[in-house]
Amino acid sequence: MSNLSRPFLALLFASSLVAQLPTKEPAPKAPPRAKPERPAPQQDPDKTNGNVSAYVSTEDGKPFANAVVILELDGKEARVAATGENGYVTFIWVAPGTYKAIFRREGYAESVVEHVKVEGGANIEIKATLVKKK
Repeated sequence: MSNLSRPFLALLFASSLVAQLPTKEPAPKAPPRAKPERPAPQQDPDKTNGNVSAYVSTEDGKPFANAVVILELDGKEARVAATGENGYVTFIWVAPGTYKAIFRREGYAESVVEHVKVEGGANIEIKATLVKKK
């Protein structure tokens, strides 16, 4: 090996070590994922049932988390669920019929949406605002 190639190899080796050292700047963070306004309902493959999405808000229009939503059919509770942080709850594969939607939360006046007609393959959207009891 010549005298000239040794310093070149040493320099090459040193530069490869420096390239592997951590940098002072942290890696950029990925942007936060956008949350959907409401979850997309799953479709019934044979389209005999429908989906009901309910949105509950406060008096000032903000999403109302943990509000109870009840779907009643012929005076009987058919489905019950609570809204998520985004104020939505989706009931999937709801049997066809005309339902009454009841929205409740302790300390708030109950809200009711009558005549929620569910048909096979349909996506129904209903909204309610809960007002504090006085």
